[in-house]
Amino acid sequence: MSGIILSASVRQNLLSLQSTADLLATTQNRLSTGKKVNTALDNPTNYFTAQGLDNRASDISNLLDGIGNGVQVLQAANTGLTSLQKLVDTAKSIATQVLQAPAGYSPKSSTTSATTVGTAANLHVIAALHGCERPQEFTGQRPELDALFREPLVFQDGHILVPDRPGLGLEVDETKLRELAA
Repeated sequence: MSGIILSASVRQNLLSLQSTADLLATTQNRLSTGKKVNTALDNPTNYFTAQGLDNRASDISNLLDGIGNGVQVLQAANTGLTSLQKLVDTAKSIATQVLQAPAGYSPKSSTTSATTVGTAANLHVIAALHGCERPQEFTGQRPELDALFREPLVFQDGHILVPDRPGLGLEVDETKLRELAA
């Protein structure tokens, strides 16, 4: 069997084509990765410098994300504090109006002939007033109304105790209410 004989010029052209193919592959790799140096074999100094810079960029990006999150938390806290300040200002305004109003509730007395629910509401308002001497004239218990609640208002030593349960402190007994409605 005879071998293939290549002349020097054909051999040179073949080596040139192989070199061109290698350069093309390198260029395509650089274009696809966006990096001039992809491995330490290409250029060790530039590779490790680039690796260090990539790590630093990643660290800075993480710090930037953390700062962004911190800014959002601070903005939310500021919004909450601003809302609370407006609420406090509104409450101050209402309190000032209540204290200056000649009619309605006063620290001296209040007279009402309310139902059980109305009495509970009055008790909570009056309990919020400071120095109330004679908060409410009560015209007497109404057992037919008290029976509609699971725990009616409590009378003790001539006083009505302010309910400490949720809301006005009264829970309607729906079974008794249905019986009454029937």
